[in-house]
Amino acid sequence: MQDDPANIDLNGLISIAQYPEIRDWCNHLGCSEIELAEAIAVVGYSPELVRAFLAEKTPSAAPEA
Repeated sequence: MQDDPANIDLNGLISIAQYPEIRDWCNHLGCSEIELAEAIAVVGYSPELVRAFLAEKTPSAAPEA
């Protein structure tokens, strides 16, 4: 069976039961597997909370004074 990133449920919870799901979520969220695991450990399996957590961890483009 060919992997299809369209199979991830964007309205449900992040599933990490199989490696293809982990890879698809990492691609969708623009993060590494380690970053995804850290985010899930901190905020849970909600895609919205994981996305917000990852955004907070990403350094901003403009340096703060």
